[in-house]
Amino acid sequence: AKLDGFRPGKIPMSVIKKRFGEYAKAEVMNELVQSSYGEAIQQEKLYPVGMPQIEPKEIEESKELEYIATFEVFPEFDVQGFDKIKVVKPKVEIAEVDIEKVVENLRKQKADWSDVERAAADGDKLVIDFKGTIGGEEFQGGSAEDFEMIMGEKSMLEDFEKGLEGAKAGEEKTVEVNFPEDYPSADTAGKTASFAITVKKVQESTLPEVNEEFVESLGLKDKTIEDFREEVKTNLQRECDQAILSRVKAQVLKGLEEQNKIELPKALLDQEIDQLKKQAEQHGQHDVDGEKVETDARTRVTLSLVISEIVKENEIKLDQSRVQKMLFNVASSYGDPSMIMSYYENNPEMMKNFEAAVLEEQVVEWVAEKSDLEEKEMSFEELSKAPVA
Repeated sequence: AKLDGFRPGKIPMSVIKKRFGEYAKAEVMNELVQSSYGEAIQQEKLYPVGMPQIEPKEIEESKELEYIATFEVFPEFDVQGFDKIKVVKPKVEIAEVDIEKVVENLRKQKADWSDVERAAADGDKLVIDFKGTIGGEEFQGGSAEDFEMIMGEKSMLEDFEKGLEGAKAGEEKTVEVNFPEDYPSADTAGKTASFAITVKKVQESTLPEVNEEFVESLGLKDKTIEDFREEVKTNLQRECDQAILSRVKAQVLKGLEEQNKIELPKALLDQEIDQLKKQAEQHGQHDVDGEKVETDARTRVTLSLVISEIVKENEIKLDQSRVQKMLFNVASSYGDPSMIMSYYENNPEMMKNFEAAVLEEQVVEWVAEKSDLEEKEMSFEELSKAPVA
C-alpha cells in the first residue's frame, strides 16, 4: 500500500487497518461466501432458483465467518397422472381429392384474366375504386384505387361483397356496410359505413392445363406430372403430420398441467412474467392483461418443470436425426434450403431452439403412449378445420 507521508513498507499496521480494514474485510467475506455457498449447496444437493439473499452474522476477528443464505429451490415432485390424460389422435390418409384441391388452387394462381362485359359471378375478378365514409367523414383504410377482389372468396366484409353481386364494368354503386362489433379497428367497429364504388373491370379466368409446361412454371424443372403430384402429396403429408402432432401436443400439455399442481418458485414465475411482458411490448402490446400474463406464465413454468422431470427420470435422449429433419422442413420453404440449413447450424442459439422443440415433441409422444389414447379417423379437410385444442 502507498500512503502520503510514509515510505513504502514502513506504514504502521494500525494505519493500514484504519484505512483499508473494512474494504479488505468485505473483499475477503465476498470470496468466502461465494466458495462456501457453492460447496454447501453441492453437499446438501440443493438446486437454487436465482441468487441467494446473504445475511452475515456479527463478524469478529480470528473467528469463523457465519452467514445465513436465503434462497428458493426447484421443487421436488414425481410426475403423475399419465393414464388420466385423455388424448384423441387424428388418423388421416391423404386422398386424391386432397391432391386435386391443391392442384386446382395452383391452377387458379396461374390463371389468365380477361375482361368481360357480363355481370360479375363467383370466381370473377373485380377491379374497383372505392371511398368509404362514416357520418360523412372519410376514415383510415376506407379508400383504394385499382383494388382487386375475387367474388365468392369472402376476402371483404359480407355487405361489401353482396353489394357488388351482378355488377358490370363501368357501373357506380353505393353500398352500406355494417362493421362487426369485434372488428380489429376501433374507429369502425360496430359502425355503418357508406362506400362509393366504381367498377372498372370485370374479368373471368382461364385456368392452365396441367401439363409439363405448367409444372415447370411452378419452378419444378425436369419433373413429370407424376413427379409433381407426388411432391404435392409429400407436402400435404408433412402438413398433416405437423397438424396431428400439434393437436396431440395441445392435449398432452394441457393434461400434464392439470394432473401436476406444483408450488412454483416465485423467482421463476416473476422471471417468466417479465419475459412475457417484454414479448408483448416487442409486438406493440403495451396494455396487457396482467391476470392473463400471470396465468400464461404459470402454465409455461409448470410445463417446463414437468417436461424437464420427465426427460430426467426416463432418460429421454435428444434425437439428432429429428433435429435435422425439422431443420430441413423449415429450410425447404426457402429458395436455397442448403444455405438456410448452414445458417441455422452455425447459429448456436437457433439450434438450441430447434433442439428444445424436438425434445418437447419426443416427450409429448412418450406421454401420449401412456395416456388414455383414442385414434379418430378423419379427412385431411376435417383435420385442417378442426381446432387445435
